[in-house]
Amino acid sequence: MQGAGGGVATALITPARAGGLKVLATSRDEHKRARALEIGAHEVFESGARLPVKVDAAMETVGRATWSHSIRSLRPGGKIVISGTTSGPNLDDAELTRIFFLQLQVIGSTMGTRGELASPGQPARRVRQQAADRPGAADGAGPRRSPRWRRATSSARSC
Repeated sequence: MQGAGGGVATALITPARAGGLKVLATSRDEHKRARALEIGAHEVFESGARLPVKVDAAMETVGRATWSHSIRSLRPGGKIVISGTTSGPNLDDAELTRIFFLQLQVIGSTMGTRGELASPGQPARRVRQQAADRPGAADGAGPRRSPRWRRATSSARSC
């Protein structure tokens, strides 16, 4: 998580850890790094510091100031999710060579649709309802994959 003191990173740390992910967070500010540890980050680092391991995914909300660090922190095949550019969108180097050689995925994400923005609780209600409607939800059978997901992944494996 880049920018551990920001709202998005702060909102993601606790559920990411609860979901079994190892959470590494960065911030320029010592107090914000300490807060990230309090709310669940496993380790914290100064912005731009070399991480001890390559990561599977990076959450990028800062933009220009941290983009290269996020890209360079990813393992081959890793993913970067970008949902903001608080330090500006114009990059000195987009790291395109690294992105294609390491087969990285860049995923853009917003909060939701305009309708969801007007009704902030709606996405959470929809997710809860989808979980309740899922076959096996009541019997604890665990997550199910949709037929569309199975088709997409089976065709991807055959490529």
